Amino acid sequence: MKTRVETRRGAPSAILSGMNSRCDARLLSFVILLGCAGVGFAAIFLNIGSGPMDLSGLDYRVYITAGKMALNGVGAKFYDLPTQFAVQRELFPAMTQQDQLLPYLAPPFVSLLFAPLALLPLFPGYVVLTAFNVGLLWFIARAVIEELRLEGRARLVALLLLLTFAPILFTLLQGQVSLLISLAFLQSYRAAKAGRDFPAGIWFSLFLIRPQLALAPLLIFALKGRWKLLGGFALGALVLGGISLLLVGFEGLANYKTLLGAASGWERIYGVKPQQMQTWRGFVHALLGTDNGALVRAPWLFGVVAALGALLWSWRGAWEKAAPRFERQWAIMGIVALFCCPYLYAHDLGLLSVCGFLIFRAAQIEKSRVGILTFIGYGAVALWAALMATGATFPSLAVGFEAFAMLFLSASDRNPAATQGQIEGETASLIA
Repeated sequence: MKTRVETRRGAPSAILSGMNSRCDARLLSFVILLGCAGVGFAAIFLNIGSGPMDLSGLDYRVYITAGKMALNGVGAKFYDLPTQFAVQRELFPAMTQQDQLLPYLAPPFVSLLFAPLALLPLFPGYVVLTAFNVGLLWFIARAVIEELRLEGRARLVALLLLLTFAPILFTLLQGQVSLLISLAFLQSYRAAKAGRDFPAGIWFSLFLIRPQLALAPLLIFALKGRWKLLGGFALGALVLGGISLLLVGFEGLANYKTLLGAASGWERIYGVKPQQMQTWRGFVHALLGTDNGALVRAPWLFGVVAALGALLWSWRGAWEKAAPRFERQWAIMGIVALFCCPYLYAHDLGLLSVCGFLIFRAAQIEKSRVGILTFIGYGAVALWAALMATGATFPSLAVGFEAFAMLFLSASDRNPAATQGQIEGETASLIA
């Protein structure tokens, strides 16, 4: 009888605790939303400062052109440069020559995201896109903060670090779609960690927005025999490929392949600046002081082979989603994908925010010195952003050091007090 009374007396406390927990979650979600909205307003304000009706210097110009072409039903001429120039000049009349064109080089299905925006005037369409990106950023930030399970001031610091991550601001400023890649990488990790390989593959199919980023991870999935994951990816790819086929037809897809081949040799035309690419190839271009792709091919391929070797080494052994090394393995998969990619710019490095979260989480589980990881990671990206602002020619070097230094520390600097039982308990609570 005494036990029953104690249980009843404890019930209100449990109910209040549950209510407080729900209120805390809602408050945290609201704070995250305010922070993300602040980043969005900052992006819009900075563009208004340079003229609210002149968006010609942004990547948004490329995507709104694609949306307009999708509405116009240009079909097989989707990747015809004169056709793209004609549509882009209609939107931006100040253009007078085709070499001023910023070509659309993404897969056809991406254009559907911008078809509704093409019905709006330019600046309102940009504001709507920024609001969409703010929503994606809110989802990513909320998931990351919840997964880290920090308390009090630490949660606000983590949120501040994420929202001031320079590539994320670049994404919103430019009107880019890179946050979709970050979201796909995060969600595919969470699904794979929970043992849901098929949904993980469907999420990962969004990497086809930037097909060049998908190759290294797909190699790992195939070598590890993750057939359900690859099946989910194949289903997503089939749907996105079907949409692309309906938009441009077989001839349009053939033209797309031809245009990509031509673009790989572009040197400072159509907005392609090899020495400013945020990849190993871009670094080699800058190091040698040349835009000629043939001159950098050998050292670039050497670096790609070395990076893929490091990736394969990091994934040696069995696929163990319950082990804390799984976070590091997923992180290095994203880092190597960026490193090997032949064509990327500053906004695409937003993917490193998710990689950083995964490295931090692995160190958190293993009781490593997470403060040092945070200092190195954020400090290097801040240095990179400063180099970008001053027009330095070697900006990608700082980011490379940051990524690999964080991986090294998280793998080697473990606290001996963290027993295997503690690690397993933390991992189990993460999956639950």
